[in-house]
Amino acid sequence: MNIIIQPSQYNSEFYKLAKMSVPEIKEYVSKNYPRAKANFFMKYKLQQYALFLSNPKIHA
Repeated sequence: MNIIIQPSQYNSEFYKLAKMSVPEIKEYVSKNYPRAKANFFMKYKLQQYALFLSNPKIHA
């Protein structure tokens, strides 16, 4: 039995953001998401995300 893992939209979005700087992430999120979701990301998730990008081995 073979298991095929399809890349999800979430993963592709994650890797797209991983290639950006923090100011680029802020601009991308505010342009591509509804205001409430963008504000939530900026307020609660951006610090965690920046920490992950600065040292991904911690989270592996």
